[in-house]
Amino acid sequence: MHTTPDVESDPAHVPNPCVLDPERVTEYPGWDLPDAVWPQIEGTMRQVAQETGWEYETDLAVASGIKVGGYPGWTQSPDWPVCECGSRMNHLLTVASWEFGRGDEKRWIPVEDRPAMAGWGWDAGDDHSWRTIQNPSGLMLGDVGGIYLFVCTACPTRPFDYRFDCS
Repeated sequence: MHTTPDVESDPAHVPNPCVLDPERVTEYPGWDLPDAVWPQIEGTMRQVAQETGWEYETDLAVASGIKVGGYPGWTQSPDWPVCECGSRMNHLLTVASWEFGRGDEKRWIPVEDRPAMAGWGWDAGDDHSWRTIQNPSGLMLGDVGGIYLFVCTACPTRPFDYRFDCS
């Protein structure tokens, strides 16, 4: 029989139990979008914003929240790790404080939670039930930060690195 030793943990540092409900989304680079591409998409993005109300940076680029793959949701300037082999490492996993941030990130609210989020806003107080939808794990990494895990797929040993950033 395998037993786990009693380990004391500060409850503030242990995530709340919550359900994992994966949802496949398409995202595009935000801060990492090459400067030369912005002029090419500017007109289209203006049209999309006018027709849908969605903005590139908040609704179409990097998905917020805890996720596998995609692009890091950098709060600060991008800081991609480079492997000893010289290759830029690939983003593998993001552990974020919140599943979505500002009230304008409507697209990144999970589909099943959108009806409950109708009318949500920052003035809703910290104990409002909407906060549980925004932050089901109860994590707070720094000042609403994230941890990004990277892996080098060019090396057979798959070395990894991480970055942490917050506002």
